[in-house]
Parts: sequence; structure tokens; C-alpha cells
Amino acid sequence: MNIRKYSLFPTLILYFPKFIASKECNKIFKLLKTKPHDVHPTLIKGKSSHNTKLNILSQTSLNLTKALQEYSKESKIKIQNKITNSWFNIQSKGSVLKEHSHPNSVISGALFINVDFKSSKLYFHNPNPFIYYMDTEDSVSEYTQEWYSFNPEIGDLILFPSWLRHGSNHDKNFSTNRAVISFNTL
Repeated sequence: MNIRKYSLFPTLILYFPKFIASKECNKIFKLLKTKPHDVHPTLIKGKSSHNTKLNILSQTSLNLTKALQEYSKESKIKIQNKITNSWFNIQSKGSVLKEHSHPNSVISGALFINVDFKSSKLYFHNPNPFIYYMDTEDSVSEYTQEWYSFNPEIGDLILFPSWLRHGSNHDKNFSTNRAVISFNTL
């Protein structure tokens, strides 16, 4: 039997473990705690600097250029390599990050500054809206998976297409002060 297999329309996510050292994360976390942050509709029981229009990355020495260039090279998505905005979220115990996407940008990222084994995972949801209508076998495959989760550690960086919906999948965070810097690029 002659068969040709095509895995069409994949979605690239790049995971950079230990992108920055925990010592640098501690320094950044101290900075974040001094900056204004307030409630945001994507967070339940958490605070964000998103509404302050504070570009938090501009206040650090972090350089994301090489990571963004790697995403562009791997995905063949042309970018200007310009970070248009950045903000941070600090989640308390019992907080939830609602499912959302990042409009008006091309690549988005999450840099994990203060997380531990009790921190909520980051879930990415299958962009195919019809996946939920299919009957599946007992096990999932790349064709039937509804979501995929990451359990990041301090200093990890995740890059993904801005249109990809993500959140904590209704899971509560059980760590104190789960802190993430998020950003968008063109």
C-alpha cells in the first residue's frame, strides 16, 4: 500500500530553558515588586502592569534579539524584531490566568521570573475550533490534542505566535507571587 503522510499547519513554539540565570531573575523580581500593577481582566486574583503602559523590558538589561531571530528563522515568519510592549503579571495563591491571545503582534513571549513546582502551568490551546467535535481514541495524538502544557522553571523563555490562545486552563496557581514578564513583537 502506497501512503503519503502530510502533517499540515503546525504551530511553532520555542522553549528556551534557563534563558536567564536565577540570580538575574531574583534581581528582576525585586524590580517588579516596586513597579505599579493592578487588576487585569485576564487574571483572577492576580495583578498586572499591562494597563500602566510600562514597558518593563526597557528597564532591564535583557536582550531577546537572538531568541526572536531564532523564532523567525525556524518559522520563516518575517519580523521587524521590535518589541512593541512588555508587562508583568504577579499571581497570588488561587489565581487563574484566563485563556487569551495577543492581538496586533506577530510573536509573543513569556519569561518566567518567579515560579516553583506549585505554580500553574502555561497551556496552549489547539487553534482548530473543530477539534472539540471529534470522537477520539483512548490516547491523543498531534492531530487530536486539545491543549499542550508547559511547567516552566525560573529563567525559562517561551516564544509563540501571538494569535495562539493560552492561559492556565482554569487551573489555579498555588505558589506565592508567580511572576512572568510577557511581551509582544512585530
